[in-house]
Amino acid sequence: MNSSLHHLAIHAAYEHVQIDMHSGAFGDGVHPIYRYPDSGITINAVIEFGNVVDVTAVTDDGNLLQPIPPPNHTEAAPNSALRRAWSLPHHHQTLHAEWWLNHTGEGFVDLFIGVG
Repeated sequence: MNSSLHHLAIHAAYEHVQIDMHSGAFGDGVHPIYRYPDSGITINAVIEFGNVVDVTAVTDDGNLLQPIPPPNHTEAAPNSALRRAWSLPHHHQTLHAEWWLNHTGEGFVDLFIGVG
């Protein structure tokens, strides 16, 4: 995880993190791109042929979180290329990801988590 590749913004009801993705920055496989230390969750990008094909969420003890339908709010764009969401019941939060990448693998991953 390279801290220079993400941008953080805190809004009234959620924290928004944008992770810049650059073609060739990661080889094929599963790579951590962001960690929420308070929740003990790591977000991974699944890379195939240089492109993000999925995003997963894993707990500190190695459990893969099962996705739920993404929430709809003004920042969540229903027409984004790909979306995932996860419930964090112990923290009464929902985390969701959207990724916007072109055919060369350039773009970004948006992460939203409820705060407060």
